[in-house]
Amino acid sequence: MNLHYTLPEALIGAAHLEAEESIAYCVPYDLDEAGGFGPPEYRAGYLAVTRRRLLLFDKERLLREIPLSACEDIKCEPQVGCGLLTVQMDGKWQFVCRFSMRHVSRVAYVARGAKGFMKGGRHLVESLEHEKVCPKCGRALPGTRECPHCDGKGTTFRKFLRLCKPYWVQLLLISIFMVA
Repeated sequence: MNLHYTLPEALIGAAHLEAEESIAYCVPYDLDEAGGFGPPEYRAGYLAVTRRRLLLFDKERLLREIPLSACEDIKCEPQVGCGLLTVQMDGKWQFVCRFSMRHVSRVAYVARGAKGFMKGGRHLVESLEHEKVCPKCGRALPGTRECPHCDGKGTTFRKFLRLCKPYWVQLLLISIFMVA
């Protein structure tokens, strides 16, 4: 699962990264604070984490910057139909961003990585999970790593024929018996 989306150059400039600071995680969130998607091309923004800060961007600017040293805890909470990223600061939980169920597991990995940075860890959390949706078209993947819609029907059929090739004699005999 991708935890390192490419942040647009304009937003990288808005983050004011120091020389030794780099973005460790960058994932999109797709719901606004009220829980709405907006128009189809709408993407609310990006959630980025460095070893020192948690950064929240919309499409054009830096919305919020939270130093990890000020955080006591970070949680990714699944809700009904969406998820929330919350941060505990000064004993109070604060809302950071809202995202659809499509991104819940992705943001959970980022929250785990940010917790590690809060405790002084240097290790990056990696996800070995496969993407559940096609990055090109956004359709759900049917238990495969490749999208049959984006690959095209011919590609999927050729893969099926390649799978059946060693067994063509047995399949032919079975077909003859069925016809008979």
